[in-house]
Amino acid sequence: MSSNSNAQAITYKIYITRSDLPYEELARLVHSTWSSQYRKEAIIAYDVDYLKWITLAEESLCVTANFGNEFVGCAFAYPRTAFSNGHEYNAYYFGILSTHPNFQNRGIGRELTNQAIHECMVRKNADIVVASFEATSPGWPAFLSALRHSSIQFEQCKTEQFTIWGAVFDLKVLHQYEPLKGLMRMSLLPGIRNIIQYRKESLDIPKVLTDSSPDIRESDYSFGFKTDSNLSPLYHATTGKDAGTFLFEFNELEQCSISYRIEKMTKQGLPSVLAGHIQLVNAGKTKNKNLIKAFKCMNNFFLENECLSAFCLNSVPVSPYVLFKSGFVPTERRIHYGLISPVEKRVKLNLDGKLYLDLV
Repeated sequence: MSSNSNAQAITYKIYITRSDLPYEELARLVHSTWSSQYRKEAIIAYDVDYLKWITLAEESLCVTANFGNEFVGCAFAYPRTAFSNGHEYNAYYFGILSTHPNFQNRGIGRELTNQAIHECMVRKNADIVVASFEATSPGWPAFLSALRHSSIQFEQCKTEQFTIWGAVFDLKVLHQYEPLKGLMRMSLLPGIRNIIQYRKESLDIPKVLTDSSPDIRESDYSFGFKTDSNLSPLYHATTGKDAGTFLFEFNELEQCSISYRIEKMTKQGLPSVLAGHIQLVNAGKTKNKNLIKAFKCMNNFFLENECLSAFCLNSVPVSPYVLFKSGFVPTERRIHYGLISPVEKRVKLNLDGKLYLDLV
């Protein structure tokens, strides 16, 4: 991809429904951007299948930056219905902001962000836009900076930082994709490796439904996404074996659900591998001993589907004890969510308690 000519200006286009999206071109652009930025780390394979999955809702939108006939930047937003303090809000989830390496540092990302947010707020009449960021990255400040000159005045808030926990099924192979650092390298020693690696277990669970849909009691959470037609189809078995929801019934009082997606991970010079991603957890009144069984059942499922590892963002939160006993360990990665809302909407959010948000 050439960027030498100054004769052509960058132009922008807005796709207001998924039906019009040029998935092949966008997948190539996103892959080029993220594989260049994370050359030494494994990343999600942002291929056509992934982009079609995250834009499953028809009202998903995308803003693209074009240099002639070439796609050089894009930003996505997916519709959600949010809830907080007994209120319901029209929301969008902003993500996968990408600028081709040859066209970075030209203000394209800022303009993509501005246009996408304006589209959400004006044409789609969103009350809230939600985005997720690595805690160690400048993503949230850069996001707010991009909106400084917007014609819309925003309220803003962000959540605390949440830890990503991981369960490992093959440490030696994982080390090739995510090199272990510091004391964690000790876990490659055979004796220690056998302790840390998760092994499939036989579990006594009275009833497990593998073709369920996400469902929650909203009063249990301070903020989250409603399990409506914008969210539920992403985590239902009808979308294919790569995503779904398990419902665990232990007794009349103890039921919990776990929604997941199996992600394809890629790293330069290595073949693609699979990783299980626990996206949403509704623990209900389930006791820790049974939550441990539920998480172990998910790990068994991921192992059966040839996943190298599994990961979970602990924003519910589930007790660290439960995660440890289920085969998970905390990683160094932290994520937080940022929210913006037009001042005129006077949206009041409570982000202090449990959250029900996926990570895409």
